[in-house]
Amino acid sequence: MDLYFPEGVPANVERMLNPDVIFKKVRAGLDSLESDWKKLSPRANDISHGRRPWWKRLFGQTGIDPKWLHHYLYQNPSSWPVSAADDKRALQVLRRLRQMGSDRSSMLLTPEMKANPPSDVEIKKALGFMAADTEPLLRQMERSYRAMLRDVGRQIEPLCEQVYGEPCVPGEGEEIVNADIARFVKTGGLGLSGPMKNTLREWLLWFDS
Repeated sequence: MDLYFPEGVPANVERMLNPDVIFKKVRAGLDSLESDWKKLSPRANDISHGRRPWWKRLFGQTGIDPKWLHHYLYQNPSSWPVSAADDKRALQVLRRLRQMGSDRSSMLLTPEMKANPPSDVEIKKALGFMAADTEPLLRQMERSYRAMLRDVGRQIEPLCEQVYGEPCVPGEGEEIVNADIARFVKTGGLGLSGPMKNTLREWLLWFDS
């Protein structure tokens, strides 16, 4: 990503392009967070392919291919038959989280699938179930994120005077880490893996909502 600042690079962005000791710790924290989140990707993949108890209740006698869920999940969110904003945000995180695992493949509809599609009512119910199943994953992601903020925040507070010229008060380190991450993602997240960058961007929208 090319960044252009006609009046010069802002100091808070310069810290990311030429990392100081504080931002290096923030980056290390993100690497640790990626490791934690990747452990959740198999569960996200199961949700996106109907490997959940509700599948048989909804589609058990229809012969619908579970890959239809994968197909709908990667359509434009504006086309989803989902009315609740919370459900839509959860699904947007779900489709990114599953790609943090080994299965990042796209899914093409086969002739057999096209011959037996789910109804609008069925897919609406399925997406609702998928969003509900994603909620526990979002909470686990939040716990990991907050734990990282606390850990890295404690590490950087003693460094504030060295970097900023004034000390940090207790707890301020977490705020600095959170703000640095938001700016980092906004400016392109250079150095993050594609799946982590996409997941973090979607998850922060959920976290800040």
